[in-house]
Amino acid sequence: MGFIENVNVLASDTSVMNSLVADKATLDRIFSSINNIDRVFTSIDNVDTVTLHIANIDTNAANIQAIIDSKTNADNAKASELNAANSATSAANSASISQAAADSIAAITVANTYTLDAGQPADVTYNQSTSELTFAIPKGDKGDKGDSFTVNAMGHTADRALYDTQTTGFSFLDLDVSLVYFKMSDTSGDWSAGAPFGKGDKGDTGVGIASITFTSTTDASGNPAQSGATDTYTITYTDSTTATFNVYNGLDSAVLSVAGRTGDVILTSADVGLGNADNTADVDKPISTATQSALNLKADITYVDSQDALKLNAINPSITGSVTEQVATCNLALDPANGTIQTYTATADFTLTDSLAEGQYLTFILTSGGFTPTYPTITWWEGAEPKLQTTDKLYFEKIGGVLYGSQIASIK
Repeated sequence: MGFIENVNVLASDTSVMNSLVADKATLDRIFSSINNIDRVFTSIDNVDTVTLHIANIDTNAANIQAIIDSKTNADNAKASELNAANSATSAANSASISQAAADSIAAITVANTYTLDAGQPADVTYNQSTSELTFAIPKGDKGDKGDSFTVNAMGHTADRALYDTQTTGFSFLDLDVSLVYFKMSDTSGDWSAGAPFGKGDKGDTGVGIASITFTSTTDASGNPAQSGATDTYTITYTDSTTATFNVYNGLDSAVLSVAGRTGDVILTSADVGLGNADNTADVDKPISTATQSALNLKADITYVDSQDALKLNAINPSITGSVTEQVATCNLALDPANGTIQTYTATADFTLTDSLAEGQYLTFILTSGGFTPTYPTITWWEGAEPKLQTTDKLYFEKIGGVLYGSQIASIK
C-alpha cells in the first residue's frame, strides 16, 4: 500500500484511537461513577451498620441505666439497712427505757392517805427515793339530812319468823342484836343480811378551849386580882381563834359589922339562924319520934335469928317445886297491879285504858276474834297501829310519861 494510503489508514486508526480514548475516558467516568455507586452502597451498608450499632447502643444504654438504677437501689437498700439498724438500736433503747419506767411504776406504792377539810385542794406527793405516793384528799360537802326511818316491826330474834310472809321491803328490828332486816322479795323467809341500826355517822368535832391566860391589868403592879383593878384574860380555842374577857376586882375593905354587931364580935348559933344547933356528938344524938315509931314496927333481930326454918341457905339456896308467874285476866285497864301478864278474849269491840305508872310495863295477850280495839293515847314502836291476827302478844311500857306499845308476836 502506498504511503498516502498508510497515512490515511493511520489517520483513520488515529481517529479510531481517539474515539477509543474518548470512549475509555467515558468508561473510566462510568466506572468511576460505578465505584461511587459502590461506595454509596458501602456507605448505605455502613449506615445500616451504624443504625444497628445505634440500636445496640440504645440497648446498652438501657442496660447501663438499669445497672445505674440497680446501684442506686443497692445504695438506697444499704441506707435503709443502716436506718433500720439505727431504728432497731433506738427501739431497743426505747424499750429499755420503757421497761425501766414500767419497773419503776410497778414499784410505786401508796405510803399514806390523808383526809383534808372540805374545800381544801387535793394533793399527790411522790417520793422518788422510796417510790411512794402520798395522797391528800379533801372531804366532800356535808349532805342534806335524810328522812327519818321507822321499822315496820320489832322484837326478839325468834320473833322475826312471825313476819316471814310479809311483802318486799318490810323491815324488822331485832332488839337482841340491834340489827334491822328487810324482806328481799315476797318469798317466805327471804330476809336480807342484818344491818346495824340506831347509830348515825360521827358528828363534826366541836371547838373547845385550849387555854385561858392572863393578858393585862389596869393595876400599876401588873399583877392580876388587885383591889379595884380590871384584869383582861385571853381564851385560845382549839381551832386557834381567840377571844378576851374582863374580870372586875372588888375593893378590899374591913368588916364593918356581923349580925348587927360591931367591934370584937363573938357569934352564937342563934346569931346565924342555927338556934337549935347545940354541937352534940353524933353518937349522942337522939333519933326523931317518927324514926323511933318506924323502928318499933320492925321485928327484933334476936327473934329473926332464932327462926332458922324461915331462912334460905345463904351458900346454896334452892326452891323446892316450881315457880309460876301468875297470868291475870285483863279488865280492860292496862294496870300491872293486876299482873304483868294479862289476857283478854274479846266478844265485842272494846276500849283499853292506861293505868301504867312511869317505868311500869306489862304483856297483853289478846284474842280479838275480829273485834276492833280502841287504844288509849299511845306511840307504836312499829310506827303505826299493828294489824291484829287471831291471837296477838302486845307489849306496853310507860317511858318519860309516854305510853309505848309493840306487837311482839302473832298467831293467824
